[in-house]
Amino acid sequence: MAFEAAGGRILGTMSAGDFITVRDSVRVTRNGRVGHPTDSRYDTSQWNLWFTDEFNSLGGIGGAAAVTPPAAGTASFEQERQELIRLVSEERARRGLSALRVDSDLMEFAQIRANEPLSAAHRRPNGGRVHRENVTASTNARGAFDAWMSSAGHIAPIISEPGTWGEDVEPFGVGIGAHGAVMIFDRIDITCAATGVRTRGVPLSDIR
Repeated sequence: MAFEAAGGRILGTMSAGDFITVRDSVRVTRNGRVGHPTDSRYDTSQWNLWFTDEFNSLGGIGGAAAVTPPAAGTASFEQERQELIRLVSEERARRGLSALRVDSDLMEFAQIRANEPLSAAHRRPNGGRVHRENVTASTNARGAFDAWMSSAGHIAPIISEPGTWGEDVEPFGVGIGAHGAVMIFDRIDITCAATGVRTRGVPLSDIR
């Protein structure tokens, strides 16, 4: 196999077997989509740089492409957040439902959550449990959306009828960060780990 630059110059060659070796070292997410490599040095938009590193490493060439891991809130993550909002809005429109209302506090909290370790138990690092949220380990909009749409429990709030949570237009927020993607619906609800008390509508200023 030959790798060719835009102008036609051959950059290098690789056997089909070696190409498969590189290809198979890509981490595949649960929904079957090709994701970023296991070492997480690159976000999904930098897959070509990662492949270059692997290609050159296999050929005994070092220092091919050095990149810095994307920090939470970088442009790439923000683009994925906006894409996730678009996908949700598009799906609701396809079903004849009104658009959800993007809420600034829920957007901020969802991003905080996306930068925290996520679990199916919806626990925060301080042990508090978050309600009314969807989480997934996917760090890109399409992967997160597809994962939620394939689960009855996760799709329900995405395609809920207006007024389900008490408002004519449902507020929501999304976050995509180092640990995955999050959707928060309606309000910030947290059960305190120490007391077991659930507080509905926690002010963003109280979030730690």
